Formats: sequence, C-alpha cells, structure tokens
Amino acid sequence: MANSLKKKKTPPPPDPAELTPDQEQQVTVKEVMQDERTIKVTGVFFLLVAAFLLVAFTSYIFTWQEDQDKLFQWGIRIFAVKKLRMENQLGALGAFVAHQFIYNGFGIAAVSPPIFYALPSLCSG
Repeated sequence: MANSLKKKKTPPPPDPAELTPDQEQQVTVKEVMQDERTIKVTGVFFLLVAAFLLVAFTSYIFTWQEDQDKLFQWGIRIFAVKKLRMENQLGALGAFVAHQFIYNGFGIAAVSPPIFYALPSLCSG
C-alpha cells in the first residue's frame, strides 16, 4: 500500500543521573518594580480603588440622610448585621468608607482623591 503508516521512533528517555537540576533565577526588587506586568497590575488596582471610592462618595452624597443614623448607631459593627439595608450603592462597605472620608475626614473635598488615584492608572497603560 502506498499510504502505509509508519510508527515514529521515540527516543529513549534520558538517564536521570545525567539530568542537571533546574536553577532558580535571582530576581531583584528593582527588576520586579520595573516589570511591565507589575506596572499594569498596579494601574488596574488604582483604577479599581478610584472607581470604588467615586461610586461610594457619589452615592453617599445622595443617601447620607438614610445611612447616617445606621452608621452612628452601629459604627464598625455595621458589617456584622446581616439584615440591615443600606441605601448606598456599594452597601455597608461603601457607606462606611464614604462616611469616614466625608463626615469624619475631609468633607466634600474627599471626592478629589479618586481622581488622583485614577491618574497613575491611566498614565501607566
């Protein structure tokens, strides 16, 4: 037959005594920080933090009256209460973070840090 299949010969496996162990490559912190992947991951992280803060602050500006009494009553324990409904778009975490930044922190000027968090992420890409 013209189309007969031939079995390919596989080479024998190497002798384990002849194999050399893999060596770990030494990497410095400077090389890791200059790696493109590190820069991109850091940029995405800053962008996500900026988006979270911007949504939490914007929602807090419109819903602070409904959420503030719950935050005063429960404080940090607000995360332990399951059936408590927060009006903030990001729930209890968004309301708590926005309350800490806006009410206990910088006031309405707290809306500007998300912009500064977003700038490095937009410039790193």
